[in-house]
Amino acid sequence: METTTTTGIITKELRKHIQNILNRRGARRHLAIEQLIDTVRQYVTRQGVIIEEFKLKALKSEGNLTEMKVNSIVETNYKEKCTKLELEIASDKRLIAKYKKHFQHMEEEITELKKKLGIPILPWYEQGKDDPVET
Repeated sequence: METTTTTGIITKELRKHIQNILNRRGARRHLAIEQLIDTVRQYVTRQGVIIEEFKLKALKSEGNLTEMKVNSIVETNYKEKCTKLELEIASDKRLIAKYKKHFQHMEEEITELKKKLGIPILPWYEQGKDDPVET
């Protein structure tokens, strides 16, 4: 059975190197041991690189999640502010309507008083300097 996983491949390589070490004597044995150490170091380095890549992906994902949370909080705050402003607008519209009604009522009373006092009703652009009512 042929293994294709990284762990399976490294195990196969280690078995081959250990067999070489057992079959050799002297300097050749020392070289075989060094070759085994290099193979293990290579494997560990490769695994370290993979781990660092996963750490980087995890950090990016965590950053994205944090950004989404911040955006969600900001969006919620904006929605709350919009709701508050809409309520203020509705209140302001009621006040504007109330004051327009009051202003119209006051103008009607002024017109009636002018009629009672005998003051001619002229538009503002026709009123001269001799107008007895100062505005």
